[in-house]
Amino acid sequence: MPVLDGLRGIAVVLVIPLHLHEPMWYFLSGYAGVTIFFVLSGYLITRLALQEEAKTGQLNAPAFYIRRVFRILPLYYVVLTVYTLLILGLRFWPTKIAAFRSALPYYLSFFQEIPYWKAAATHELPFFHSWSLGVEEKFYILWPLLMICTARARKGVRLASVLAGAVLFVIQGIASENQPTYHLEDYGFILFGVFLALFLSHQDCYRAFARVAKLVLPFAGVIALITLFDLRPTVNLRGMSTLYALSVTILLGALVSSRSVAAQILSEPSLVLTGKISYGIYLVHILCIDAVERVVKPNGGVAAGLLAYLAAFLTSAAVAYVAHFSLERPMIRLGRRLSDGFSLALAGTVR
Repeated sequence: MPVLDGLRGIAVVLVIPLHLHEPMWYFLSGYAGVTIFFVLSGYLITRLALQEEAKTGQLNAPAFYIRRVFRILPLYYVVLTVYTLLILGLRFWPTKIAAFRSALPYYLSFFQEIPYWKAAATHELPFFHSWSLGVEEKFYILWPLLMICTARARKGVRLASVLAGAVLFVIQGIASENQPTYHLEDYGFILFGVFLALFLSHQDCYRAFARVAKLVLPFAGVIALITLFDLRPTVNLRGMSTLYALSVTILLGALVSSRSVAAQILSEPSLVLTGKISYGIYLVHILCIDAVERVVKPNGGVAAGLLAYLAAFLTSAAVAYVAHFSLERPMIRLGRRLSDGFSLALAGTVR
């Protein structure tokens, strides 16, 4: 669905300013881009699982894991290797060696969020932005198993359970504004996307949502735009993140259930391409920002801020583009072939 790639492109465009050291970008809540990724992940993974359930009767968890492994890990480990060579091998950032060495076991074992929780200053922790991947990996591991366990449950039971889980996670996150919550609210945002996929899988719900989609789209869009701004000095940040996640969920539902001008804009080829290579941009953009800011020194000026953003984005996109076609796509195709072969072998065994 091109519109979802376009939305993913918007998300990664929002993330880059969060890590620039130019004051002109501080007004933006760059975390909003990460929230879009969380909601999208919940929606897409669940939508694909439901399609497989409808086609074969049950989700094939091992085949799912094979596809996820070949989708996520090859490029991740390549970028992690680059960080390791630069920091531990070439000692490019001597002040970050200790922090990176301490975090490396977590980076290798899919617990990237733990060193991020512990870090007193993220600028001293290389590859800190991979924390969000650690959150999503837990979802990828657990959700297929839950889908299988609830395959025979009534549709309403699934919906109610997911909604209850989302509410509990989010309430815990909001209630613990100044305490570590281990990103529980982010799991709530992922479950927003899960709920949307389950909700729209019911024909009556889909038709009802489609009828009101054009009405709720502008309303959700306004809320999303307001919450894009960094309001930390005046409001509870996690509360605003929750409001933003809800608006993104409504926007996503409207985009996939009706034709609109917004969907046409998000389906523009440049945005779609940005969305397709967004994973690579996400992984390499900190390295690219560091390289750019060695040339374009942060000085607080508008011109320097715009130049730094443009250079960081274009550099990240160029690296991600090469990685997408040379590594990501071949690995994705290999993962699909292996998962298809596993599914056929399993079907033959069952017979």
